[in-house]
Amino acid sequence: MSTPRLVYPKHDVGVFFEAQSTTLAKIIKMHDRDEKEWNAYMTARERVLIREAREKK
Repeated sequence: MSTPRLVYPKHDVGVFFEAQSTTLAKIIKMHDRDEKEWNAYMTARERVLIREAREKK
């Protein structure tokens, strides 16, 4: 069974980063709307990964 892909329209997101090292950065500022959209996206991706893990058992 194929897992449906989540597709979101592309848009620019203003994000401010703080360098933690030469290869790691921490997001320090992001618009509230963009943060909510990102959180919803991550939650949906996690649910898909959990479902896939359950199906493999």
